[in-house]
Amino acid sequence: MNKEIHKRWMLFAIFVVVQAEFVWDLITPNDLIDWVWYFIPIYLSIYVGSRLFSYLLAGLISALILAAFNWSSTGIDPEIALVNRYAGISTVWFMAVIISHFKQVELKYRLSEQGLLDKSASLQRLNEILHASRLVAASLNRETDASKLLSAVCEILVKTRGYVTVWIGQAKPETKIIIPVAHAGGNEDFLQHAQITWDDSSLGQGPTGTAFREHRAVVIDGHIFHETKFLMEVLRVIVGPMAEPYFIWLLNERYVLSVGKLTGSDEFKVAWCDNLLGEARFAWRFIEHCRRGGRFEIYYGEPGTGKTEKLAAALVAAQGRATGGSAQNASADLLTDRIARMGGNQKIKTVYKGYDFYPNDRRKSFNPIKRKLFFIDEFGQVSCDAAGIIALRWKPGSTVLTALGVGQNLPVGAGRIGEDLLDWLTTNPTALPTCVPTPLLQNHRLKDQKTSGIVRFFQQVGKGEIPVAGPGMDIIYCVEQGEVMKKVISVAIQIKALCILPTRAAAFNASEGIMASERYDVELDFSDTSYKARERLIIINASENATKHGLRNGSEVEVAEDVALSCNPNSKIAVWGRNNNRLELELNEVARKHSRTGHSVQGMEHPVVVVGIIPSRPANRRWLFTAVSRSREHCVVVCTKDGLSDCVGKNPQRATLLPVLLDRALAAFKSLPEPVAVKRKSRKRRDKVPIEENTLP
Repeated sequence: MNKEIHKRWMLFAIFVVVQAEFVWDLITPNDLIDWVWYFIPIYLSIYVGSRLFSYLLAGLISALILAAFNWSSTGIDPEIALVNRYAGISTVWFMAVIISHFKQVELKYRLSEQGLLDKSASLQRLNEILHASRLVAASLNRETDASKLLSAVCEILVKTRGYVTVWIGQAKPETKIIIPVAHAGGNEDFLQHAQITWDDSSLGQGPTGTAFREHRAVVIDGHIFHETKFLMEVLRVIVGPMAEPYFIWLLNERYVLSVGKLTGSDEFKVAWCDNLLGEARFAWRFIEHCRRGGRFEIYYGEPGTGKTEKLAAALVAAQGRATGGSAQNASADLLTDRIARMGGNQKIKTVYKGYDFYPNDRRKSFNPIKRKLFFIDEFGQVSCDAAGIIALRWKPGSTVLTALGVGQNLPVGAGRIGEDLLDWLTTNPTALPTCVPTPLLQNHRLKDQKTSGIVRFFQQVGKGEIPVAGPGMDIIYCVEQGEVMKKVISVAIQIKALCILPTRAAAFNASEGIMASERYDVELDFSDTSYKARERLIIINASENATKHGLRNGSEVEVAEDVALSCNPNSKIAVWGRNNNRLELELNEVARKHSRTGHSVQGMEHPVVVVGIIPSRPANRRWLFTAVSRSREHCVVVCTKDGLSDCVGKNPQRATLLPVLLDRALAAFKSLPEPVAVKRKSRKRRDKVPIEENTLP
């Protein structure tokens, strides 16, 4: 308001000064500088109007200067007076050009400043969404009770996103009433007494009723991503006739959907939109592939049964004419080494590079790859969305080879679509004749008597039994839990082993302790989880930038300067590479040299391993199975007796919706008529025939 008043006063001042100068010029004889006062309104035009206002004012002043010359009485020589007035007009236009350019620069600056403010606000909003997403994901992995999970989600969104009220409702199809089952924030009285429906009455015309009735997102005010319609179409077309979901809510471009009714039960289950879409894609394409003449083979077994050797032998026989990859960089290097030992020369990539797509790829269609043989190594560690895209790349009628390690896939991580597929095939052994599961029961690592105790240990863990020590396998019991970390560090230093711990913070503490013993100039601070200067790291996911500098998976680098760990895996870290070359890598390319978490060692092997069991959510039966099975020569488990029994007793299961989707896809294909083969007319070959065999028609 004050700016508008200021502009009005400026316009008034310009009008008064121009009028006064013109009157003064009329009543006085022509002189040399009668027009000089016109510079004042031209200067004041800086604060008023757009860049064209200065040109309009300059044109008006030019006309007034010439009019005053004609109408005023004669003073000095008319020619001299006219030349001076033209000089004044030129000066006025020069000032107008300068002022117009100044306004244009100022406008660009204001627009860029506003753009920066908008981008900063957008970045802040995305950071808040990412923070909320991480907290919700932690709640999904931690909570097993449905009501507690829903309440926790509402509380998180209120605290992190600043919403006044967040509530989740359960839809009753028979009465078309939505009952609030969890809420946070205000308006508690309204939710308790309001009747929310989605029928055609006046009560069902609100935003909630409209969203349920029309299956679309309804926004009163604010920003929202428009993916609800796409999700609904996926559920209708691929999953089948859509049952009424309990609820749908938005977070970071993905929807969490209660899919209990899709399974035909009232059991509370949740699924991310990307995971559900990947499972549906894989289920439909898998059934289609096997029903239309394609072959699918699975080699499965525990570590040491020869899954990698089986797959390597098949790839060597294919002589490099196979397309595929492995779920992890470490397992890809291991498979490459096995192929080289058998006389092959194929370099194995990850599934993303092998099947030519990228993580979180949001494309809706993918063209098949023209190959007759496809493969997937460490299939149990392939995420649900990636598995769906991989299945879309299979050529019709081709052969697909997969290797699956049973019991190694952690409940938090990529997914367990491989194990769920194996369970479904076990339940339906004759459903798909061209799908051949091949169990590998003989563990070749038991032949080495020096390391047979390691195999016995993780076999007992897999069965839920309390394991015992044996050849190559030691168990060190501590009296108190606080002694476990110190013992892990001391044992790792003594036998030069890789430490495997359940949490990232514990792995950091172990690395700090080992580095301190190696006399690195690193300040110990167990509350700080950042990378410190001169800390030694290893490359685990070498990018093209790292490869250009001579680094590959397993290469050691040194941190150049302190850097805080970020939830964004693409954040940069400065390191010293070979020949003291400084380069920047992404955080997902490096890991600590001395200690790792259970998730980061999936698919890799190491000669000597120390496993520290620390009470935490990730410390469970599958984590211990995975950690111990990474050792090839010697393994030491450090724990308390209660800690070991609790770890083996915890066996969280995370199942996908794949079995339900496979049943629906198989039923849909059985209801379709079998495709009729169309005979193509064979072309007559016009090969040259010897003259003596040539005959006339």
